[in-house]
Amino acid sequence: MRKCGFFDCNNQIKWKEESCETCQGRKENFVCDACLKDQGYNLCLLGGVVRNDINDTEIMLKRTRKMLEKFPPKFHSLLREMEQSLILTEKEKQAIVKSRLFRLSFLREKNHGHRRDNIHFIKLCQDCHDELAEKDRKFIDANPDIKKIEEKWNENGKNHLRILEEIVDNGIGRERYEKIMEELEQEIHEELPHEDKSKENKDKNQNNGKKNKKLSFVVFFSVIIVLLVIMVLALIIKKKIVSFLKIFIWS
Repeated sequence: MRKCGFFDCNNQIKWKEESCETCQGRKENFVCDACLKDQGYNLCLLGGVVRNDINDTEIMLKRTRKMLEKFPPKFHSLLREMEQSLILTEKEKQAIVKSRLFRLSFLREKNHGHRRDNIHFIKLCQDCHDELAEKDRKFIDANPDIKKIEEKWNENGKNHLRILEEIVDNGIGRERYEKIMEELEQEIHEELPHEDKSKENKDKNQNNGKKNKKLSFVVFFSVIIVLLVIMVLALIIKKKIVSFLKIFIWS
């Protein structure tokens, strides 16, 4: 379990979910994280294009190694095959980071650094999704290292699906498989350094910093106004004193 992806909600959700049931109808779900336009419909199905692939791969590797402990030995050769495909070289990690930074730069250019609403998910409207896909295609074509890792992901996806289907169909069955995987997800989540919580705390600190800046500006502005009022009152009093002295002298 983990907290709901919305910063102001502490409801618990399953590891694979992005938000709690209460927050699924929030208007923020309709706003694109890139162009910041309200699309009038839920954008969740178009998101997830800027993920942390290194972190995700490490989690998948943990999951696969735990599956070796849970599943019957006759499936271990298949799981070892999955395990080897998930071990990244340093060059592959560098390519993944480069690709992620490129996609994040697209978001920053579009939304001018605006904070997204959900810490687990990135929502894109169809236009921004298509725009990023086109830029991404050109970027991948111009960078062979990224093209190679993308091809590896695609190949891994097909092979992993084939392996898991074989395990389910010829061994443990769908119900038992889902129960084991749910247990694995919970174990993995408990072992992780709770990156989501650190993101949440970081965001809270940033928000507090912004509030402090706003508060400082308000205090500064208020002091200026008070000083101006005092100066005006001083001028008025000075004029009255001068007028009084003139009257006093002439009288």
